Amino acid sequence: MKNIIGMQVEIELSTRMIEQNIIPGKWVEQYYGGRGLAIKYLFENLPPGIDPLSSENILVIAPGLLVGTDWPASTQYHVSAKSPLTEGYGSAFAWGEFGREMKMAGISLLALKGVSPKPIYLVIENDVVKFEEAQDLWGLTTGKTHDILEERYPSSKIMAIGPAGENKVLLASIVADRYQNLIRTGMGAVMGSKNVKAIVIKGQAELKTSDSFSEYSKIMYEQIESHPASIRLREKGKAILVQSNNQIGNLATRNHQENKFSQANHLDAEALSRFVKHNIYCPTCPIGCLRFSEIESGPFACKTEGPEYEPLWALGPRIGNSNLELLIYANWLCIDFGLDQIGTAGVIGFAMECKQRDLIKEEKYSYLWGDRHTILGIIEEIAHRTGIGEKLGQGTRNAAFKINPEALKYAMQCKGVELSAQEPRIAKSFGLQLAVSNWGADWGYGLPTIDVAYNEKAAKKFLAHLLPEVLDVSTEINKPELVVFSENYNAISDSLGLCKFSAPETYAVGPDDAAEGLRILGKEETSDSLLEAGERIINLERLFNIREGFSRQDDYLPERFLKEPLEIEVYTGDRLTGLIPTGEKRIEVIHLDEMLDRYYDLRGWDREGRPLQSTLNDLGVTE
Repeated sequence: MKNIIGMQVEIELSTRMIEQNIIPGKWVEQYYGGRGLAIKYLFENLPPGIDPLSSENILVIAPGLLVGTDWPASTQYHVSAKSPLTEGYGSAFAWGEFGREMKMAGISLLALKGVSPKPIYLVIENDVVKFEEAQDLWGLTTGKTHDILEERYPSSKIMAIGPAGENKVLLASIVADRYQNLIRTGMGAVMGSKNVKAIVIKGQAELKTSDSFSEYSKIMYEQIESHPASIRLREKGKAILVQSNNQIGNLATRNHQENKFSQANHLDAEALSRFVKHNIYCPTCPIGCLRFSEIESGPFACKTEGPEYEPLWALGPRIGNSNLELLIYANWLCIDFGLDQIGTAGVIGFAMECKQRDLIKEEKYSYLWGDRHTILGIIEEIAHRTGIGEKLGQGTRNAAFKINPEALKYAMQCKGVELSAQEPRIAKSFGLQLAVSNWGADWGYGLPTIDVAYNEKAAKKFLAHLLPEVLDVSTEINKPELVVFSENYNAISDSLGLCKFSAPETYAVGPDDAAEGLRILGKEETSDSLLEAGERIINLERLFNIREGFSRQDDYLPERFLKEPLEIEVYTGDRLTGLIPTGEKRIEVIHLDEMLDRYYDLRGWDREGRPLQSTLNDLGVTE
């Protein structure tokens, strides 16, 4: 086990002091790596009440515990800090090469403290850290930055910010491996506030485990590779979700005013296939769900990874756009500028509805749904903090207060983070999860997919006592129970570094499989102990937010979902193999307060969403 645990490297940017330490054994025992280790470090080292864009904030990069080993699809890592968008816990995750290279360099946690007096980039090769001036890179896009640094440092892995991060836009992201976009919660703005343009890393160490672990990893590889969801994702990519979600009414359209998009067939997997050049496989991954797309000529000519399902939805139905070439180009533009595609599309959709309701008087753009000039113009202005982008780049919640007091009701966000691609009145478990997520309304926080994907096999294995209601996507019965289980598994999966599409999204790998792998490595685990570790991580994230002043009022959804009903058709069956209409229709809103009470009870929290001392004692959380 100790062979896969790297060092904790802390870099004080203002003084260029570097400190390397062994990660405390209890931290690894309780929080593993990745997401868990990041929140533990931040909780211990960040005082409450700091300005997220000040020198006091700390940017933490942490690959999951199993990243760098033979375990299949184990490449996930997290970048975390206090969020300038939520003023609470912030985190973003990605897959690919960068996190794996960190582990090969012997690093399990990298912490950037303070602020560099001038723009720099960091070069890390094994245990050597160099500070290089970045004046020649400042102002460049993430693509051009990768071009230059890849030439200077062959075979190294790179993450960088674009103009949005440099300008401290709160929707700014960090881009690694050229296209892996670490979106949500404004981590790019934090990196920019530290005057760090990029991090270049190269490792040579080999993570040694054991022959028995390698053999078990091969079994897991075959199990993931042959899983029906993996096969469909390999064949069609994540764009396959466009049509199935549209069918059940879970394709939020025009800023969540509607739940189906009449032109969804222009944006689905078949439509995207015209531009797809090949599949992309992350290291050790048997799925290959990512796509590389290219538009060879015309006004939208570009090469880019994806777009994956969330950007397809966000830059498509959410803003009323059915032009796939425009969508692919807008996706690439966000990556190149270093912007969160979900958040950026969220503020564009918000602005379009505000114009629709005569709340925006500015005339530079038409703000018509799907309008090319509006979409591309606003993306550019957000990245450079010019025009309407100065307001919109700070997120819909902040922008609403500046545009018109009436506009807040059209800001589809929670904790300042724009909603990801779920319609809470249809997918009730996701509605609850988006509300309670400790880093805002993001799909990646909890992933309660068992009902929306009608994963009967996973339900029977892990939630048999909740059947049959737990598989009914539109009922609120047993949804708090599903969310608690899913959040716990997702949190520990994130901390181990398991790709979401191999574990909590599809359950190709379950907590029992992961526990067996850890036992082979010498860490005694069961499914229950792993899920308890996930619960510990959730509670520590919650404590971080509580000391920043969060309470029940922050676990909310926009009133649209609580008061504006939708008519939905009820289906049965698996989204991957085909949905069958039952002929039943329902009129739906989401009754969030009732589910919140039950969720808090299951978590062992009080009615304000605060963990009880007895809960923390049971989990061994002594903070």
